[in-house]
Order: sequence, then C-alpha cells, then structure tokens
Amino acid sequence: MRPVRLTLSAFGSYADCTEIDFEAFSDGSLYLIAGNTGAGKTTIFDAVTFALFGSASGSVRDNSRRFRSKYADSSTDTFVELVFENKGQRYRVKRNPEYSRQSKREKRDKLVRVSAGAELCGENGEVIAADSKKTTAAIIEILGVNEKQFRQMVMLAQGEFQKLLIAGSDERMEIFRHLFRTEKYNMIQNRIAEDFGESERERKELKNEVLREIRSAVIPEGCESFGFNENFEVMSAADIESALKTVNSQIDEDRNDNAVLRKEFEEINRKYDSLLEKITESEQLRNNYRILDELEKELVVLSSQAEAAETELESAESNMPEAERLKSEIAVLNAELEDYGRLSVLSDESKTLTGEIEKAEKRIEELKSGNEILKKELETDIKSTDSLNSLEKQLIEINHKCEKLEGKKKEAGEITALIDIFLTNSKKLEEKQNEYVKAYEVYEAAYRSYEEKNRSFLNEQAGILARDALFDGMPCPVCGSAVHPSPAKPGNDAPDEKELTQAKKLSDTAREMAEKLSAEAAVLRGENQSQIERIITRGKELFPDIPLEKLKDAALTETESLEKEYLNLKNDEKRFKKEIVILKKTAAAIPARRDEIMNRDETAEKMSVNLNEFRQKLAVTDSERESLLSRLSCSSEKEANAVISSKEKRIKEIAEKIAAAGNRFKEITDNKRITEGKVQQLKKSIDGKTVDNTDLLYEEQAELRNRRKDIENKLEETGIRISMNTNAAADIEKTGKKLAEIEEEYGWKKSLCETLKGNISGKAKLSLEIYAQMAYFDRILERANSRFEYLTDGQYTMIRNDDEDNLRSKTGLDISVIDHNNGSVRNVRTLSGGESFKASLSLALGLADEVSANSGGIRMDALFVDEGFGSLDEESLQQAIRVLMQLAEGNRQIGIISHVSELREYIDHQILVEKDRLGVSHVLMIK
Repeated sequence: MRPVRLTLSAFGSYADCTEIDFEAFSDGSLYLIAGNTGAGKTTIFDAVTFALFGSASGSVRDNSRRFRSKYADSSTDTFVELVFENKGQRYRVKRNPEYSRQSKREKRDKLVRVSAGAELCGENGEVIAADSKKTTAAIIEILGVNEKQFRQMVMLAQGEFQKLLIAGSDERMEIFRHLFRTEKYNMIQNRIAEDFGESERERKELKNEVLREIRSAVIPEGCESFGFNENFEVMSAADIESALKTVNSQIDEDRNDNAVLRKEFEEINRKYDSLLEKITESEQLRNNYRILDELEKELVVLSSQAEAAETELESAESNMPEAERLKSEIAVLNAELEDYGRLSVLSDESKTLTGEIEKAEKRIEELKSGNEILKKELETDIKSTDSLNSLEKQLIEINHKCEKLEGKKKEAGEITALIDIFLTNSKKLEEKQNEYVKAYEVYEAAYRSYEEKNRSFLNEQAGILARDALFDGMPCPVCGSAVHPSPAKPGNDAPDEKELTQAKKLSDTAREMAEKLSAEAAVLRGENQSQIERIITRGKELFPDIPLEKLKDAALTETESLEKEYLNLKNDEKRFKKEIVILKKTAAAIPARRDEIMNRDETAEKMSVNLNEFRQKLAVTDSERESLLSRLSCSSEKEANAVISSKEKRIKEIAEKIAAAGNRFKEITDNKRITEGKVQQLKKSIDGKTVDNTDLLYEEQAELRNRRKDIENKLEETGIRISMNTNAAADIEKTGKKLAEIEEEYGWKKSLCETLKGNISGKAKLSLEIYAQMAYFDRILERANSRFEYLTDGQYTMIRNDDEDNLRSKTGLDISVIDHNNGSVRNVRTLSGGESFKASLSLALGLADEVSANSGGIRMDALFVDEGFGSLDEESLQQAIRVLMQLAEGNRQIGIISHVSELREYIDHQILVEKDRLGVSHVLMIK
C-alpha cells in the first residue's frame, strides 16, 4: 500500500480544503512532516488511518466524533479522501465522520446532522463499497491487514511504536496468522482434534453402552455377582469378559430349573383335570334334584292358570253381537261422506265472502275519514304559503345590512392592527437603544484601554531609544542636543506591538458595533414615526372625537358591538332561510294533495259497488248450506269421521280381547304340557342316585391350583430372565468387540492430538501453528537484526525466547535481546526509550520485508513514523536516517513526523505544517 494523494476538509485543525500530493516525491522517497508541537502534523496520519479504517492513527486519539474542525465554516463539509495504490491498482476512498453543519437549503441558520459515511471506488471510478462497514471490510480484503495490524506494521504512531515489540505470544500469533495465512495449520490441528474428539465420544458411548448392557442382565439375589468396578473409565476388556461369563452361567442354570418345573407342572394338570370331572358330575346331580322340585311346584301353578284363562276366553267371545251392529252403522256413515265435501266448500265460501265484506266496509270508512283530514291539511297549507313573499323580501334586507357591518368591522380592525404593529416596533426600538448604550460603553472602555497602552508603548519606545542611542556628545535624533541630562527610561509593564494591535482591533470592533446599532435604531425610529402618522389619519376618519391614547379601546369596543349585531343578523338570516325552504316545499306539494283526495273518493265509490255484490253472493251460499246440513247425521265431515273411528275402535277392542284370551289359554296349556315332559325326563335321569360331598373335592382342587400358580410364576420368572440375559449376552459380546477396536484407534489419535496442541507432559506448549509461525518469526528477527545491530553499533541482537523451562503457558513468539557488551540475555522491556525506538523501527521494517517476500502477497510500500526520534542522540539519529534512506531507495515511501529540528538538515523532501494565529493548520510542500 502506497498513498498517492490525501485531501482533508474541515478535519481536525485543518479548517479549509487541504491537499497533500505524495506523488510530488519521487518513488522510494523519504520525506519529513515537520512543524511545532500541536501544529497538526499527526493529524495527517490520523486522516490516512481514518480514510482506510474510520479511526485515528493512535488509540489514545481515536474519537471519530471529534474529527470535525472547530475552526471550519459552519456550512463546510467534513471529509477525508485518500487515493492509494496497492499491487499496481489504484483506489480512491472517501469517508466522513458524524457531525453537524449549517443547512445549505431553505433555513441557513439551521444545523443539520450528517451521518457517518464512506465510499470506495476502483481505478476506473466503479463503486466497490458505499457505506462505512462495507468500505472497511473491502479495505481489509485489498490490503490483507486489519486496522490493528496496519498500525503495528505501517503506522508507528506516537506513544504506540513499542506495542509490536512488547506484544505477547498470543497477540503475535493473531498477527502472524493473518499475515502469513497460518490458519491452515490451526485448521489441521483443529480437524485432528475434532477427529480425536469424535473417537473419544464414540469410546465413551461404547463404554456407557456396554455398561448399560451389563446392567440390563438379571442376576438373582444370592447368586454370583459381576465382581468389578462399574466405572466405565477404569473398565477393562477382562471386566467385560468376566461379566459375559457370569451372564451365560446364569442362563444355563435357569434353563435347567425350567426343565424340572415343567415336568411337575404336567403331573399337577393331570390330577387337576380328574378332580374337576368329579366335581362337575356331583354338582350336576345336585342341580337336577333342585330343578325337579321347582318344576313340580310350577306345574301346580300352571294348572290353576289354565282354568282361569278358559273362563276369560268365554267372557270375551260374548261381545261378538255388539261388533256386528257397529259394522252396520259404519256403512251408513260412509255413504254420507260425499255430501260432507260439498258442505265444507259452502262453509269456506261463506267465510271468504264475510271477510271480503268486512274488508270493504273498513276500507270505505278509512277512505272517507282520511279525506276529511287531507282536506283540512290542504286548507292549512294554502294559508301558510301566503307569507312566502314577505319572508324573501326580509332576507334581502338582512343581506344588505350584513355587508355594511362587515365593512365597518374591517375598518375598525385595521386601526387595531396598526396600533399593535406600532407597539411592537416601539419595543424593538427601546431594545435596540439599550443595546446601543451598552455597546457604546464597551467601545469607550476599549478605546480608553487602547489609549493607555498606546501611551505606554510610545513611552517605552522613547526609553529604548534613550537607552540604546543617546550618549554624551552624541546629538539627539529628536532635538539635536549633545547633552542629555534626563533621558527617558524603559518601563517594565509596557505592552508590545502585538498587544497594542490587538487592543486597537478590539476598540475598532466595538466602535463599529456601536455605530451599527445606532444606525439600526435610527431606522426603527423613522418607521415608528411613519406608523403613528397613519394611525392618526385613520383614527380621525373613523373616530373623530376620540383622542389617540383611547383610539385602540374605542376600535375594540366598536368591533365587539358590530360583531354582536352581525351575529344577530346572521341568526335571523339562517332562520328565514329555513322557513322559506319549508314553505316552498309545502306549496309544491298542494297539487299532489288535491289529486290524492280525488283518487280516494273514486276508490270509495268503486268499493261500495263491490260490497253489494259480496252481500248477494253470501245470501245464496248460506241458504244452500243450511239445506244440506239438515239432511246429514253429523254437522261436518270431521265429526262423521270421528264417529266412524270411534265405532271401528270398539270393534277392534272386542276382536283383540278375544284373540288375547285365546292366546293366553293356548300359552298356558302349552307350558303345562312342556313342564310335565321335563319332570318325567329329570326323574328318569336321577333314577335314585345320591349326591357326593363336594367340600372335600373343592379343598383338594384349591391346593392343586395354588401349586400350579407357583410353578407358572417360577416358569415366567426364569423365562423372562433367560430372554433378557440372552439378549444382554449377545449385546455385551458385540459391543465389547467394537470397544476393543476403538480403544486401539483412540490411543494413537490421542497421542497425535496432544502433540499438535503442544500438551505433551514435560515439554514446552508449542502448537502446530505456533511451530510454523516460529519459522516466519525467525526470518523476521533475522531481517530486523540487520538494522538493529547497525543502529546499536553491534551491541544488541533480538532473539526468539524459547523458554523451554516454562511448561505451563504457550510460548515461542516472545522476544529477548542479547547484550553483546556483557554477554547477557535480557527481556526486551528493559531497553531504554531510545533503544526501544530502534528495536521497534527495526522490527517493523523486518516484518514488512518478510510480509512482502512471503508468497501471501501482502505489500506495504509505505511506513509512517510519528515522533520517537527525540529520544536518540546525534549519532543514533544519523544511523536511523541512513537506515530509512536505504530502505526508501528500495522503492518504499517513508514518512516521518517529528519536531526535531536536526531532521530538516538530513531530509530534503518535507511537508511543513504551521498554525496561524487563529489555530488553523496550513501545509507547505518542499521538494
């Protein structure tokens, strides 16, 4: 990375837009950024680092919110733009911090907040990134280093140049990992560690699994146990073999017990079946005696029931003549059903005609009464419309009055507005006059101070002249006398020319301010005079008898009175408009209402004709219905059907009683015959047999059943144990073989993993990645020592500190120094300030050389050194300059910030930074 051009705008102490063209220096040049302390030298390096990464060059200076220049104009934008080259490609990055500036649009006095932003473009202007985060990420990818590494390799900032020198092994490991791409070694180490971890997890899982399988085996109490520690960490193959042997032994023992129990179980079953047969025969005989007794009792009851059923059947059959008579009556009623249909039609017609008559009478009455109401309403509407013309004339008069009142209100309001403006301007005039008085007092004080300082200054000049130029015999340049009895003497507190100029400037500024305020007050006074004249003129026109001081109160009173009158007229106008609208609607509805009255009269006449026709039809229908009703047995078809249904129901009851009595008699006689048959059959089967005592048989049966249950439980218990132990033995044997295979693989993987991690007992903690980085570090130190030994006249050599005796922490990338004057090895932190600067400079150059030479391709063609030279003596300073010049000849650009004046004698290319009296930094390029 090589800077080409840097532009700063309102950044730090640079108020204006400042451009630094690094291409003005030849390739491989060494240049100096010089100036007084606080002139703004380091701000240039801050700007480079901020443009690339959004922060300053030193951690103690890093506060991007303070980058906005306090000297810049409020409308000036704050930004840094850097054009740089990397690997032959040119890039432009522009970045601004968050800040506030004056608005460039409508409100010039308004401050607007500008958010932080950044943009990175390629050589042809194409946009690579367009916000802060993406721009920083793209810069890191292009340069191959992040902000921290850039500071340690390229930007040796003031107060931080020692950080890379005294960094610990862990910090250097992170730096080298990124610069030399050593993460691949760490990836190998991690991959092997993951593989070992997988084997370790698999080994643990297998041990847990075989332990679960051993525990799943069932060993009865009192039998031989497994006899080993169940902790899987100390479990051995012999333990697993011993457990498998114990399980198989238990399986064999259970199988032998099962064979003996099954023989005993079969013998008990034979005895149990024989006993069960005897119990069944005895219980069956006992049951037959009981059933026979019950059947004989039932046979007596059935005989009695058969006699009662026969009597009931005879009683039911005595109602058969009544059923025949009812059938004849039903036949007569069925013959009359057709006439009931005609009777129903006539009844419906009579009801319909009666309803129509009632409706017609009601409608005629409604039409007549409604027309009376409509006629009265019509008369009322005709009378109310007579006042319409009068209301419209009154409305026109109200509108004219409102227009006149509005004109008067406007005139009174103008007077009030003129008076308010006059009072406001009077207050401004008073304030401006007070400001003028204060400003004039400031001016008088400043002028008096200037006069006093000017007088002291002139007296001081006379004293200096008398002291340095007046000697006895030498003529006075003022009066020409050669005798000087009382020459003026210089004072001790007289001001210098700079103080006098400042006092004169303050006096002139105060005078200008007082004159400005006096002019502004005069303008306001003239405006007020013009305003009061307008108020007097308008007041005489509207209120000729009212004095000026009471004019505003009169105008307000008049306005309030006019407003009340205006509101009353508006309310009348609103009311009249409503009444006119209502009357117009009423007048428009009169013709329709007349038509409605006529239509209702015509409808009533037509309905009267229809009413007479309905009455004639009703009389004919009622006559025919009465004649038909006198010939029928019932009054309606419904009544006739109800009578028929009642008679049919009685016939059905008689038939059902006869059938039920017959069925009852048949059922009882059938049951009696069946029961007699069962009695005969049971007597034949018993044939005088006696019943055995079954209590003894049941006791013997219970004993056999309990013994059989005990054997079944034992068979089930041993069967389950055999099944579980057989499965457990197979699983133990299978898992044990897997575990034996993984144990062998686990051993060599553990050894390899511990070796790569640097965790071997009794050895230094060197991981594979640190081991690889040590080779790079050795080459860096070799390159650094070629300069460090020269800068220290061969006294010191930096070496990598192996520290093999330290077996607890990771080492390998720490630095010590050999002091060749006494042959001792010292910690790098014991170097003095000047020696540390030389070591840091050498190490930074060595690191940059190694990074550029490495196949990773990261190139840093620039080096920035901020101060540190003040700690060097004359000889060391010359040596450091020679080293940097040699380095610059190798096509590398090196910039040095320093206030050490001697450096200007050795370095031709210079960027001079100066501050003006306001504190603003300016740059001068010297080639």
